[in-house]
Amino acid sequence: MNITLEWKENYNTGIEEVDFQHKYFLKLIKRFAQLTEGEPDDEYVKRLLLEIVLYAEFHFCSEENMMIRADYPSVKQHQKLHNELVQQLNDEISSFKNDKESIIHLIAFLANWFMHHTVEEDIKFANHLS
Repeated sequence: MNITLEWKENYNTGIEEVDFQHKYFLKLIKRFAQLTEGEPDDEYVKRLLLEIVLYAEFHFCSEENMMIRADYPSVKQHQKLHNELVQQLNDEISSFKNDKESIIHLIAFLANWFMHHTVEEDIKFANHLS
């Protein structure tokens, strides 16, 4: 599989810390996508998936703390969305572990989640700050 996940200008929120974290998360997704280019070590796959989950949780906590500090009125709804995304991620990973064929599906899930959440949801917070 050859998936192109490059940073695009419309991913920028204008919030330096958030954009930095989003860029790193995109790198993790790209690393995972590269697993389709060979026979990856099972331990590495397991640890990379753990890194993705832990980084998503860290990022969401960090972002929510920024929202709380900025008195963002939709922080509770955003937290709910984050919780749902983490649950979906864990469900997708469980499905992947049961069926290695679903790696393409998991990559597509991660890419869509990243693109849509960043452009549609995180930009609302950026607009609140400006």
